[in-house]
Amino acid sequence: MAGVAADLDGNYAIRNVPPGTYTMRFTYISYATKTVTNVVIAADRAAKLDVVMAEAAVQGKEIVVEASLITDSENAVLQQQRNA
Repeated sequence: MAGVAADLDGNYAIRNVPPGTYTMRFTYISYATKTVTNVVIAADRAAKLDVVMAEAAVQGKEIVVEASLITDSENAVLQQQRNA
């Protein structure tokens, strides 16, 4: 198993790969993992593989934020007087 990181433009290069047939997996944060099978690497030439990745729909759990007003402090009483 070999891995490589792409640059900011998505360009990458994997060097010194023995000839053969491979399966490649592409991953990136907030994108769906893409798997490409039967990638043939020949001994006498470089292989080029352009891959388009789809954005992954990420749905989080519902978050509820609750707060209560503190009414028994001096600042709270003063704020109530100002608002009145």
